[in-house]
Amino acid sequence: MAKPFQPIGAVAINVLARLAARKAAVEQFRQRGIKHYRHVELLQQASEYLARHPELFEQALATAWELATSAAHIDAIRNFCQWSNGGRGRV
Repeated sequence: MAKPFQPIGAVAINVLARLAARKAAVEQFRQRGIKHYRHVELLQQASEYLARHPELFEQALATAWELATSAAHIDAIRNFCQWSNGGRGRV
């Protein structure tokens, strides 16, 4: 069943939080000396880590806000829009 519509900001926050959880899970594997693991094990470990650390969502929100308001990011989006528009008109 398809998930209900979520605004792009909510999706970005979920992606950033899950990315942080996956990085933490990889680090946990490394600390235990595990070099080879299945992808499904990584996803399970990351989901468990995210459940134990809900503050990752707050950190992801801060990161998303930072990205959305940084001048360099805004310029990059503006340049992409002008490029994809063929340089015609305003963005």
